[in-house]
Amino acid sequence: MATAPNGTIKVRQVPSKGNVIKLAVTFDKFLLDKIKSMTDLDGAKKNEAAVGTLVDFDQTETLSVILSRILSAYRLQDEGYDLYLTTNTRKYVTSENRSDLSDGDFVMITTSVKKLVDDIMQKLGLSTNERNETLKKLNLHLKDATVAREFVRKEGHKVLTNLIESSKLDSCVTVYILQSIIQLMDHNILSWEFVEAAFVNKVTGYVNSNVSDAQLLQHSLSILEALLGTSKAHYVERGVTIPNLASKVQSKTNDPKVHLNTISLINALFLRADEKQRTAIVPTISTRNIRNLIAVNIIRDGLNIGSEMLHQLYILQTLCLSTLAEKKNAMLCPQDPEVLDKIRELRAIAFEVEYGMTDTIRQHSLTREYRKLGFNNDVNPACELQNPPGKLALDCMCYFARNHTDRYRKFIFENSKGSDRDCPFGSTGIELTRLLCDILQIGEPLQEQGGTFYPMFLGSDSPFFEMFSICIQAVNKTWKEMHATTADISKVFQIVREQVIRTLVKEEEVRSFDTFRSELQRLSYNEINNLLQQERQLKEESGSNSKQILQLREMLAPELLELVQQQRIGYLVRGTRFTKYVRGQSFGYY
Repeated sequence: MATAPNGTIKVRQVPSKGNVIKLAVTFDKFLLDKIKSMTDLDGAKKNEAAVGTLVDFDQTETLSVILSRILSAYRLQDEGYDLYLTTNTRKYVTSENRSDLSDGDFVMITTSVKKLVDDIMQKLGLSTNERNETLKKLNLHLKDATVAREFVRKEGHKVLTNLIESSKLDSCVTVYILQSIIQLMDHNILSWEFVEAAFVNKVTGYVNSNVSDAQLLQHSLSILEALLGTSKAHYVERGVTIPNLASKVQSKTNDPKVHLNTISLINALFLRADEKQRTAIVPTISTRNIRNLIAVNIIRDGLNIGSEMLHQLYILQTLCLSTLAEKKNAMLCPQDPEVLDKIRELRAIAFEVEYGMTDTIRQHSLTREYRKLGFNNDVNPACELQNPPGKLALDCMCYFARNHTDRYRKFIFENSKGSDRDCPFGSTGIELTRLLCDILQIGEPLQEQGGTFYPMFLGSDSPFFEMFSICIQAVNKTWKEMHATTADISKVFQIVREQVIRTLVKEEEVRSFDTFRSELQRLSYNEINNLLQQERQLKEESGSNSKQILQLREMLAPELLELVQQQRIGYLVRGTRFTKYVRGQSFGYY
């Protein structure tokens, strides 16, 4: 055994026999001072205690027997001591975890768990300064499940919540208490149900107040999220609002952990809400103010966003889009007045409505204009929208017509020639809605890990409809490049799928809808075709040169060579017949 330059002890690994392992044993400062002050203990023994001693630890003996033997060697009485592992994971050695010990581990003889917790419980009720030091000590030891269980057995968790409820504490002390409660709950020893309404209200007060302590906000948000899974959830829902939570993203702290816990709590509130409540939450989250807060304070230039934050932003994005699932899957009634009004609106925006026409002329005009809008049913286009996702597709078309009127009219005008090569707005609008729902996985379960967050969605209060408006123009462009007809609609959308997916993959470049539009326009039909051909060639080349293919070739080579040789010999044996032409007559010979 030797002492390293940094003061730690190096223990040479000694092979153990059977159930016996070698441990390096040291003493805490209190016991070491006690040993040094002994007059009846020789100097060699005192020096050994100071640097540590190598002892045999028999796994078949009880801990009390092993501890008593070590203490007796230094003439110490067992006045409430335990073995404490100081290598790697620091924890008290118990009968449950003693099997984790291995040769060369360092253990320290120190105050027992029971005595430690009793001392902490006593000092928690003392003066402020001593209580602060005790809370620091508690924070350090609560990482150990053994200490946490003993603390709960002594009802220390109730003491901590009572301090929050009844005392006016400074932020530093409050942080220590909240951190201790979180550490305690991380061991899953007890349920959050033990907390009272007064505690919940106090914690929500910390979140709602304009505090500048990042740790206080971080722990408060974390506790509120945990409480949403208990019977106290209604106190949290009533105590905090999404706009107020969103304001924490731009708080004075500007702390990434506060940002993470804020978005995580918003998601937890969202997940607890029913369909009606979610529909009401989305407009709040989609307001320009909240979108800007996230974009400016969290996204920034896309730098230093951790995987956890990206996952929480993906969850928020998915939850907002999931409110479209009901419309996506709903059947549409062709005679619904609201539906008919929307179709009339599409017609009115695209064409000039003429007044004073007779019923016959008006009906003929309607029929012609519905065909120009790209509907096959020129009597009641709503019939084409009956099946999912027709209802959502109609909303997408109306959004495009209302918010991008010039581009909508241009689309209709370009495809109003009555030719088979016209791109039908109605039919392609339905197919595009189906495609985007599939790519964005609207209505699908959340991914537990990963998931893709698209920063450009923060650029609009209606991101799905805005994306549709950009993609429908790309559909028209691709249709023209392919010289497609209505029979080629599935082929067109195979290319459009590639265009959209390849554009979305460029997360670092595509951070706004303007960039998305530019990148999508750049990926022409020819470009996609070339990329697909290159990928196909690479796949074939990599496949032909793979280890398995090369082994198969090598295995079949002798058989193939023999087969070729036999075929050629057989050809020679049979001979070849030649035909000779002489003045219009042919004579055959061998």
